[in-house]
Amino acid sequence: CFANEVVRIPIKKKGAGPLFEIHYGQKWGYMDRHGKTVISPQFDDERDFFNGLAAVRQDRKWGYITQRGRIVIAYQFDDAGDFQEGLAPVRSGRRWGFIDAAGKLVINPQFQAAAAFSGGLARFEVWDTVACDPISPGESRTIYSKEDAPPLAFRMHDPPPAATGSCFPKGLRYGFVDKDGKVAIRPRLVDAADFSGGL
Repeated sequence: CFANEVVRIPIKKKGAGPLFEIHYGQKWGYMDRHGKTVISPQFDDERDFFNGLAAVRQDRKWGYITQRGRIVIAYQFDDAGDFQEGLAPVRSGRRWGFIDAAGKLVINPQFQAAAAFSGGLARFEVWDTVACDPISPGESRTIYSKEDAPPLAFRMHDPPPAATGSCFPKGLRYGFVDKDGKVAIRPRLVDAADFSGGL
């Protein structure tokens, strides 16, 4: 409870590529299943490989690299997710959209948060206001609108709560978007999971 920082434990996601995340000092890199370092620790943060690409962060911006460590989508996004079904969710400012493997924006940023595609649809969320826990003890929660909320509020609010940065949205609704950017299911659901097997 009194630690100055929380070190993320890299747990390989289901369906991720062959490399494993490693953390050494203050930097992140990748190793193979034999423990050999393939991409030396050099990133401020990173994600697993999906479809041959992984999101990595340097100087507060996210880009994407290949399994050989070559940057193929420049550091330009405020947050980034995994490539699934050919697209990846990315955040610019306070809105999430989707890019293709060439880094081209194919669904304009418009959601407060977005998950990766699954079953041809991607889950997104919208909310009206968000209450964020204070940084200093003794202070009360602050209520923000979607126009002035801190960046940590613009993430999927799935459990566990600690992963969402202690921001709790009011009026949270989930919907689904298709790969053409059309809203397939209006944001009216109070809870939702990703599509699997058509459901």
